[in-house]
Amino acid sequence: MFLNADDVPIDSPAVALLVVGWGARDFYTTTGSYTDLSLGPVWRAITGDATVMRVLLAGEITDAAGISWLDLTDQQFAALLEEVRRGFAGGAPDALDHPGLNGRDVFYPGTGRFHLFRTCNVWVGDVLRRAGIRVGIWTPFTWSLP
Repeated sequence: MFLNADDVPIDSPAVALLVVGWGARDFYTTTGSYTDLSLGPVWRAITGDATVMRVLLAGEITDAAGISWLDLTDQQFAALLEEVRRGFAGGAPDALDHPGLNGRDVFYPGTGRFHLFRTCNVWVGDVLRRAGIRVGIWTPFTWSLP
């Protein structure tokens, strides 16, 4: 897998979860917290920006409060992985020359454009839907996702 080629230690015993997100390139790569927020990236996210995929390595979940779980068939899980892979531009891209936001994440070029009506939650809804998981027609908010 291309993550190994970029020295992302996904095979490390300390890694229990691989968290993947899709979002506006400028916003996602410059806004680590709300204190980093500036008008330029917000404006580009609203009006249209290139996208990135963020890959974050995480350990075991110690507090599952607020986490939704999905029961997937093997076929749905395979389809979900394939749909997430399609979010990466070129299928196996090189990581961006970016330090990440916390030392455990890596950014890759994404597919599509981000804008006010095509947000990260909409992307997640589309990915789940194409993997055969039932979601609403449009999922702009976290509460609209399973």
